[in-house]
Amino acid sequence: MGQHLEDLFPLIFFSMVSKRTSNRRTVQEALIGMKWIQDIHGIASIDVLREFIKLCYFIMDITLQPGVDDVHRWRLSNSGQYSVSSAYTALFQGSTQFGPWERV
Repeated sequence: MGQHLEDLFPLIFFSMVSKRTSNRRTVQEALIGMKWIQDIHGIASIDVLREFIKLCYFIMDITLQPGVDDVHRWRLSNSGQYSVSSAYTALFQGSTQFGPWERV
């Protein structure tokens, strides 16, 4: 299995590319004419520029296989498959639980 670009290049994906933008294109569409570069916005730090250069070299080595669809993985479950249960659990990640006996 491949690796997530978001995991390999987090500075670019979490600070320079909106989630809506990254979900808008397929990998194939992004690679044609290097359109993925147009999706990066904002002021880049030195660390982001270093990561960008690494990303460019990484993408140059990618060869898409005709007829093979992009793979979507649900990161909130161990299986990688979406389930209502995992979405419900994610809803409460980072929340604080209070017992019914405690005053708020």
